[in-house]
Amino acid sequence: MKGGFMEVFFYKAPLCPRCFAAERHLKRVLSGMDHELHVLDVFRHRKAARADGVTIAPTIRMEGRMLSGLWLTERQIRDFVEGGSGGK
Repeated sequence: MKGGFMEVFFYKAPLCPRCFAAERHLKRVLSGMDHELHVLDVFRHRKAARADGVTIAPTIRMEGRMLSGLWLTERQIRDFVEGGSGGK
């Protein structure tokens, strides 16, 4: 997505190394964009994660779309945020 305000939800698990990497990539991609990032621990926010259809950590949700996977690259995240390929 280019321009405009974005509300982004990032679901992660504690002690998950791929979640730490994905969060770092996501923050880098979002820097300079008008956004609000909500970081949710899937264990502490189990009901919300389940209600949002999260089945794996890490997962990024924004604008009704989700991107998840074992190893999310910065390029995959950038494409997803910009509205390109990736996500459901």
